[in-house]
Amino acid sequence: MKRVPSRGSYRAPKRAMRRAGFTLIELMIVVTILGVLSAIAIPSYTSYVSKARVADGANVLMSIGARQESYYAEYGQYVAITSAFNNYNPDWIANRSTLIPNSAALDHGGLPWPTAASNPFATVLGLRHGGITYLGYGCAAGGPGSAPGAPLNLRAEAWWVAGAVADIDGDGQYVIVELTSQSQAPWFSQAKGWE
Repeated sequence: MKRVPSRGSYRAPKRAMRRAGFTLIELMIVVTILGVLSAIAIPSYTSYVSKARVADGANVLMSIGARQESYYAEYGQYVAITSAFNNYNPDWIANRSTLIPNSAALDHGGLPWPTAASNPFATVLGLRHGGITYLGYGCAAGGPGSAPGAPLNLRAEAWWVAGAVADIDGDGQYVIVELTSQSQAPWFSQAKGWE
């Protein structure tokens, strides 16, 4: 005759009492899958962030362009913001220490947009940028008698050139974004700086 245990005294067989858990193989498979996913996702994410930073720079240049045109409509001339570019030196990288904010300090990270008192873009053109910027900005301008330089071939009238530069991902390649009084859209350097 089989004895039926009472409700409170039932014990499971020893095999079922074994602690449940993951085996070493299962854990290794999970770690491998996570490694593959992160190897795919992290470069895509950093590329996306870099492109967004450059797009923000292009938007700031478009704002500078709109404010330059407003300034011209009111005063009959464009305004040069950074003195190193009054005669238009196309070497934005070599002159990045004169940009606003100082682009040499921007390498490998962002800086807060300078306050209005220390920022000619804000005091002269009324340009505001909320938050952190990752590119340094400069602006050259000239009148009808000044030559803007061979790379641009602007017409012999009043002109302005705004540029932004930075080492977006810290690899030593600089991205340059440029907008002129004669262009409708920003120009991007071939080395985008985030490949």
